[in-house]
Parts: sequence; C-alpha cells; structure tokens
Amino acid sequence: MGLPAGVKSPYRPDIDGLRAFAVVAVVFYHFNPSRFTGGFIGVDVFFVISGFLITGILTADIDKHRFSILKFYERPARRIFPALFFVIALTAIAAWFVLLPHDLYEFWRGVLATSFFVSNLLFASDYGYFVGSAARNPLLHTWSLAVEEQFYVAFPLLLWWITHYFPRHRIRLIWTVAVASFLYSAYLVRVEQSAAFYLAPSRAWELALGSLLALGAFPATSRRSVREGLGLVGACLLIFTLWGISEDMVFPGPAALVPCIGAALIIYAGSVGAGGTLVARALSMRPIVSVGLISYSLYLWHWPVLILYQHYAIAPDWRDRVWLLGVVFGLSYLTWRFVEQPFRGQDSPIRSRQILVYSTVATVLFTIFGGALISTAGSAWRFQPEIVRMADFLGYDDAGPTRVGKCFVTSESRGFDPAQCLALATGKPNYLLVGDSHAAHLWFGLAAVFPEVNFLQATASGCKPVINPVGVDRCTQLINDVYEDFLNKHPVDAILISVRFSNNDLAPLAAIVQALRKYAPRVVVLGPIIEYSKPLPELMAQGAMSQNSSVLAEGRKYEEVAATDKAFKTALPQYGISYISMLDTICPAAECIVVDAQNDPLQFDYGHLTARGSILVAKWWREQHLLP
Repeated sequence: MGLPAGVKSPYRPDIDGLRAFAVVAVVFYHFNPSRFTGGFIGVDVFFVISGFLITGILTADIDKHRFSILKFYERPARRIFPALFFVIALTAIAAWFVLLPHDLYEFWRGVLATSFFVSNLLFASDYGYFVGSAARNPLLHTWSLAVEEQFYVAFPLLLWWITHYFPRHRIRLIWTVAVASFLYSAYLVRVEQSAAFYLAPSRAWELALGSLLALGAFPATSRRSVREGLGLVGACLLIFTLWGISEDMVFPGPAALVPCIGAALIIYAGSVGAGGTLVARALSMRPIVSVGLISYSLYLWHWPVLILYQHYAIAPDWRDRVWLLGVVFGLSYLTWRFVEQPFRGQDSPIRSRQILVYSTVATVLFTIFGGALISTAGSAWRFQPEIVRMADFLGYDDAGPTRVGKCFVTSESRGFDPAQCLALATGKPNYLLVGDSHAAHLWFGLAAVFPEVNFLQATASGCKPVINPVGVDRCTQLINDVYEDFLNKHPVDAILISVRFSNNDLAPLAAIVQALRKYAPRVVVLGPIIEYSKPLPELMAQGAMSQNSSVLAEGRKYEEVAATDKAFKTALPQYGISYISMLDTICPAAECIVVDAQNDPLQFDYGHLTARGSILVAKWWREQHLLP
C-alpha cells in the first residue's frame, strides 16, 4: 500500500482537501467545543499528512544522492517562518492593549518558546490542553508546530542514516520507530496525559504513519472497489471522530489511532491506481481545496483571534463567534496571499540568505521584547494599582491549599501520600473528602473551620468518584485504592463528595452514594459552585477599568448552575442523600458574594476558591449548622 519507495508524488488536490477537513475540524472545535467534541483530532490528521509529504520529498532526494540537509531545512523555513512571525507580531500588538499583566507575561513566555519551537515543552510543563489556564494563552496552538519542527530537525537525519547504512531495512526500522512511539504514547497517556499530548516522542508515531505510506510500506492494490472502500472507511472514521471522541477521553494514545488510520486510508486510496476515488474527488472540489491552501494561515490565526476576543469581551455568544470566523478567514486569506506566497517555491524572489536574516532578526526582536515584558511582570505599570492587585489573582497558586502532589493528584503531580491524607484520628470524627479539584479547594477551609473533625482527602483533577472507574491512571488507581482498600478496612464517620457537577451526573451519583453508604453512616453531596464565563479576577478588573457595574452579572453563569443545583436539590433527598447547596451559600437570594473582607476575590478562576474563599465558605456552613 502506498507509493514505491523514493518516488515523489505529483500534486494531489485531495490532500489539500484533507488539510481543509483537518483545519476546519480544529477551528470549529475551538469555536464551539460542545458541538464538535472531537475536532481537536484535526491536528492528528495534519501530523499524518506532514509525515507523508516530507518523507516523499526526502526519499526522492536521498535515493538520487542529491540530499542536502540545508536545502531541506530551507523548505519548511519558507513555509513556516514568515506567516508564523507575522501572526505573532500582530498578535503581540493586540495583546498589549487587551491582556492584563499576568496574561501578557504568560503570552510572552509563549512567544519566546514559539520562536525557538519549544512551545510544546512549555505548555506540557505548565498545564494541560483542555484546562482553563491553557485556554487563556493566544499561542497555545503553536505546540503542534513545535512538534512538527522537531520532527523536521530529527527525521531527515534519521532517514538518511538508515538509508545510507541499512537500505534494505529502511521500512522495518521506521516501523520500529512508529511502534515504539505508539507504545510509549499508550503508556504515557495513562500516567501523564499532558506530556503525552504535547511531546514529540509520544506523537512521532502519527508522523511515522504518514512516512510509512510514502515509503511504500503497505501492499499496493489496483482494484478500484478496494480503493473506493478504503477511502470511504477512512472518511467515516474521520467523521466519526468529530463527535465520537471528546476531551473527556484518554487521548492521544490508542484513541488517536482512529483519526490517524482514517487519514492514512484516504491518503493511501488516492495514492495507488488510476483515477481518483469518490472521497478523493470530493476532497478535490475547488472550494474545499481553497480552504486547504490557506489551512496554515487559518490555523495560525483562528486561536489568537478567538482568545484575544474572549479576553476583551465579557460573555461572547454564538453571534460573536460567527463574525469572528469571518474575520479569521479574511485574515487567513490575506496572510496566505501576501505573506506565505511570496516566500514559497523555487521561483520566489526572496533568497535563502534573506530567509535566514529575516528569521534571525524576528527571533532576536521577540527575545528582546519578551525579556523586557517578562522582567516587568507583563508591564503592570499600564494599569492602576487596584486593577493590578486584582489581576494578580490570575496567577494564584493553589498548590498549597489543595495539597497538590500529596492529597490532590493532577496530571503533572501524581504523588499521593496515604500516611498524610488518609490518617485516621482517635477521639474525633473522621470525614473523607473525595472528588476532583472542586473537592480539593474545600479541604483547606474545612480543616481550618472545623478543628474538631479530622478531614481526610482523596482528590484527583478531572476525576469523578465513580464505582469501577475507567480512564486515566490517576483516577482509576486512586479511586480503587480508596474504595477497595482503605474504606474496606477503615470505615469513616462521613463521606463528602464534590465534583464539577452537571445534570448528567444525577443518576450515577445516586448509585455512587448508595454504594458508599456501607463505608459511612453519612454521605453528603456538596453541590456545584457558581461559575463565570472567564476568571472572576479578570471580570472584576474589567469592571473596574470600564466602571461598568454590570460586568459581573453578565459574566456570571447563574442560570446554568442554578438549573443543576435545583435538579440535585430536588432529586437527592428522595434517595435519602444529604445535600448542601454551594450556590445558596455563595449566592443567597441570587446575589453572589465575590470578595472577602480584604476585598480579594473569593475565586481565582472560573470557579475555584482561594484559600480565604475556602475558609469563608466553611464558616458559612458552620453558621448555618450544615456541617459537621
């Protein structure tokens, strides 16, 4: 299956069409994640395409003994650098006027990392792709460019070395690389999902799959019916992933096989035999190919435009997203036409030395500006001191109050210390707090306000305390250890459950509570907390800057949270389950309390409590005799 080894394929419009699918999937996912839950697989499709195309170019040169590493590097430099640096420059100008100090500081960290194509390393170490902090950086999407660029640096040398010394084993050795990377990804995604998502070693198999296609690693077939069938299967797999995969799944790992195999089948079906398949002809239609041609610029622009607008606006709705899409497509076409095109191709009037000079100058300038803005904490002097003080909570560190890496397991800090977190006390009741981050942020206040109770803590980010859990290891291992080992041997006086609830959690929650009753005479569900369209400190800073008292009300998701709270409040008592409404605690009579006695925000992001916020909530519960 595939091309004969070393044969460079002619232009294939269906691959530009496949690019169009990939970029539209990513864009629609980012603009409406609830409707296109698996759109992020577009990046996986890009990786397969890149591996296929780059390997075709490399083998044509290597097999004809005309390979030059410098000439090869010039090709991606012409394709990637001009548009990337142009978008970064314009985004940086807009960011100066839109972003608060902490966000500008994080943005310029991203600029520096992107300029040296290591942004995937930065984002892997800082936060996960799907969490709130990641969603605030206008350059988050450059992680995939970093992975590709790292592939471009290493793979040509590897392929040349294999071809030079082991020519008869070239395909076998690339298979070895692909399988090793896939197995590593399958392992890493279970223990450190963020690293598995961002890092090149766990993504290399996707690019290697495209490489194997170009190397002719699969038996070719000239039967049109087979090619038509494979193309249709590939298309169905890709369409399925748009809704069949979501951020709640363990990804990439084995789940990424579905979009990657789908893309590979489409590429293969169009690579062999005469005449295009039905899928290839559909992807080759002029409007689709046109989107594919601007796909790189479209990918570059869509995220910073969306994120900067989300920073600027209070609560963007679908109408905002519609016109933003128009802006994104317009900017993308102009960038493709006037920035990408002049630098590309052998006929470009811009010489290799100029590419090197322009890229070096841009990198140096970004480094200078980035160093200056980072050293001044995001140029905090642009704002009034009170606004800066409020915005500083955007960088609030909750690791201490939530006991990250000790009693709160995250994808980056997987440590859990039973001796500290599950230590039983004599002479006082033992209450076990279980759940995700929405449980972890309560422990500090509970322990401070109720010293007569020993609060045990077993919490993990993104993990609901279900019976017989499946998914990432940090969830399954902790929950199984607590339920099957600890509670079986050490019954407690009460179990408190808190997670980021939705209406869909109501039925399974009732079953969970019934199962937990054999371990504790009292099980209490702590309801959903009030949430905001963006971090509360940012809303407060925007309200102060604009002197608009309605900002908080506009950004508050009261109706959404109230609907879930009402459903739980009505249903759970019917099962004999104790329920404490967090919404009633923080928003009595629908008027939400947002600051503490020091005028600091109670919540540092969309909904998590600060340490003092946690104490206040616990005090209110004591005053209302809801606990202990």
